Amino acid sequence: AGAADDFPLYLWDRLLPQAEITLNLLRQSNSAPNVSAYAHLSGPFDYNKMPLAPMGCKVQVHEKTDNRGSWAYHSVDGWYLSHSPEHYRTANCHIKT
Repeated sequence: AGAADDFPLYLWDRLLPQAEITLNLLRQSNSAPNVSAYAHLSGPFDYNKMPLAPMGCKVQVHEKTDNRGSWAYHSVDGWYLSHSPEHYRTANCHIKT
């Protein structure tokens, strides 16, 4: 399991925030061993609010009607980078050019 074969190397650093969250969810806290390190630092993780997807996987991103033609495709190709902590159930993606 890993990023897509055509995932660009210059975007690997954009995967670090979600990698850090994933590691802290798997690791137990030193001061409170019955909770994860993430829960100890930030509170319980809400998987409904911030779903985690495989980093670097291919995605189809919806393109708004004012950015495309009438008969154009409604989505563009891209890669999933991480969840967006500021918005509910929103992801950060990089669009292929």
